[in-house]
Amino acid sequence: MSVTAYTHPGTAASVDTSTGPAWTNITNLQSGGEARNEVDGGVKSDTCKCSNFGFSLPANAVIDGIEMTMETESSGGYLEDATIQLSKSSGYVGDNKAQDYGDDWVPAPYGGQEEVYGGSTDLWGTTWTKAEVENSGFGVRVIVNNISSIIMHTALLDDLEIRIYYHIAATAPTVTTQAVSSVATTSVTGNGNITATGGANPTVRGFCYKEGTSGDPTTADDEVHDTGDYGTGAFSKSIPSLTKNTGYRVRAYATNSTGTSYGVTVQATTLSDPPTVTTQAVTNVAETTATGNGNITATGGVNATRRGFCYKVGTSGDPTTGDNEVHDTGDYGTGSFSKSIPGLSNYTSYRVRAYAINSAGTSYGATVQTKTLTAIPTVTTQALTNVKNTNATGNGNITATGGANATRRGFCYKAGTTGDPTTADSVAYDDGDYGTGAFTKQITGLTLTSSYRVRAYAVNPGGTSYGVSVQLTTTSAASGFVPRITWI
Repeated sequence: MSVTAYTHPGTAASVDTSTGPAWTNITNLQSGGEARNEVDGGVKSDTCKCSNFGFSLPANAVIDGIEMTMETESSGGYLEDATIQLSKSSGYVGDNKAQDYGDDWVPAPYGGQEEVYGGSTDLWGTTWTKAEVENSGFGVRVIVNNISSIIMHTALLDDLEIRIYYHIAATAPTVTTQAVSSVATTSVTGNGNITATGGANPTVRGFCYKEGTSGDPTTADDEVHDTGDYGTGAFSKSIPSLTKNTGYRVRAYATNSTGTSYGVTVQATTLSDPPTVTTQAVTNVAETTATGNGNITATGGVNATRRGFCYKVGTSGDPTTGDNEVHDTGDYGTGSFSKSIPGLSNYTSYRVRAYAINSAGTSYGATVQTKTLTAIPTVTTQALTNVKNTNATGNGNITATGGANATRRGFCYKAGTTGDPTTADSVAYDDGDYGTGAFTKQITGLTLTSSYRVRAYAVNPGGTSYGVSVQLTTTSAASGFVPRITWI
């Protein structure tokens, strides 16, 4: 409970002069001074009306009691209270607090006596509002009665004051709403702040919410809350069991003994699921390019805005969008998609997987393995040597591997003087791991004195490469014969 200071009236006047003698020096009461009244025997004084006390109470003040004090003195006794009553702007109201037990005003020369009327819980038989006691019409009237039937006595009234006892009525708390956080597919976190308790701590605080993009939810809608004894400060609460990819109106609230207050409403939209993606085998594999193939089998509730393929060199591990990647942007529902992957290294192993992104996040398919192709070797053919009867030595050179060593090198040949032989014709070869360099191979089983077309070739994972064709003519048996002569 609070109390104002004792306050003198701003206005003091003698009224109702037709009923008794008037008060003199009445305005002295405005500064705590003394007023006088010569009260004839057997009559009552005029009304001493004091008002305009100038009280200014805090907002939401509730009046608990009113106390009035004054110092009274009589020139010779025989004076008593006739009326001590408060007034509102509408007139005099409530109890008459006159202490009419006779001869209660102390006679001179004993000095004045302070009298107290009302108190901290005394409303003088009526009700009061903050506005009524602050009104200039609020005040008190004092009437004195001379109980002597024949002798006039002087009433001395001094230091009249009033004070007000009050308390501050609790109001609903003040609440603000902040943006939701931790937005997920089926939940968000509400964030609020009790910035003022309203005079009584809230016992409930939480969040109310409803689907939509307009309107303000109340506690009659869906809500989550905690109970306790809450002062000012920020608070949060998870809001579960929401629908994916759905708009919600959310606002904070708090309840104390006076009522419930709300913050402003904020908009939230739950997330969808990330899309579901599969990866198919890579196609169109070439030396430095390949085609990734994927499929968005489910959107997760909202279309993808990006889809593509991520990849990295190697034979293990799963690439992500933090590695190399190619993509398209757009509005993509379910369905298969492909994308060329350029700039690869030839004859290199890669890990490749499809991915798609929507507002909920990024999803990947399984990782597939692929290996780029190599170029075919570069081969030259030189003239045959050691041509003898049905044999000859082929001479060739791998001048470039094409990126991968040859696994076979040799010579293909066919009878005749035109055309280019291939490995589908007769061949003589060796298998191994061959880089660049010259090589030879014995060609056997030829026909005497016959013409052949011969060319070198080499095979690597990229394919078969040939040198130019050269002409071969085998010799007769006699051309290589040296007679042996024996002398007898």
